[in-house]
Amino acid sequence: MKTEHTKPTAATPFAARESVEQVEEGFALAPRFDADGLIPCITTDAEGGEVLMLGYMNGEALRQTIATGEAHYWSRSRHLASEAR
Repeated sequence: MKTEHTKPTAATPFAARESVEQVEEGFALAPRFDADGLIPCITTDAEGGEVLMLGYMNGEALRQTIATGEAHYWSRSRHLASEAR
């Protein structure tokens, strides 16, 4: 079954994943969320590059991260959004 093409909008800023080429070479952001609606997020030090943490983002946390330029995460244990300080 072919996935219907979905363009990003204000309500849904993420495109549907249609093909390998679209994901790797396209211009639309099409993240692959897991069954719980989350994606892993590796946070690194901006200067040194060392890994600081592995966190998770849901769609809203990813949208807020993109909009604000500040990292937002989803707490899997508390089921709450949080912002990096």
